[in-house]
Amino acid sequence: MGLIACQGTKTNSDYSADANMISESEITSAKLDAETTKQLITGYLKIKDALVNTNAEKAAYAADEILFNLEQNDSKIVNQLLEEVQLIAKTKDVKEQRIYFKGLSSNIYTLAKNTQTEIDLYQQYCPMVFDNTGAHWISDKEKVFNPYFGDKMLRCGKVTEVIE
Repeated sequence: MGLIACQGTKTNSDYSADANMISESEITSAKLDAETTKQLITGYLKIKDALVNTNAEKAAYAADEILFNLEQNDSKIVNQLLEEVQLIAKTKDVKEQRIYFKGLSSNIYTLAKNTQTEIDLYQQYCPMVFDNTGAHWISDKEKVFNPYFGDKMLRCGKVTEVIE
């Protein structure tokens, strides 16, 4: 006996960050305009801040805001970047949102490294998250505020790269 998922709706069990990974060449060939890049990064930072505060409702709201702002964008890369954003928006479970955030963080890192941004960004890393497998995220602050542990281990992590 198997389970059937609703068409077009991914669930935590179908989700794979690796399957949605965006390459540097895809980002550079997409030639995203500065406004779209800024909307994606600032929206991502709002999701991060909500997860730092362990606030699933605000994370979902921030994700919805990105989707609303970019609903008219027909770029394949933007749609790929929005996959995790849609998953974050659909759930009010902060643990699930953090799983999707890990994949989103990888893609936002690739975006930030391969486009012009006017925002100082820091890649940060916590080795203890996800059963000690570790995870990265992007911040606009050098001081670590961990979105994966929130108030439980707010300062767990370190800056691994300054993105210029």
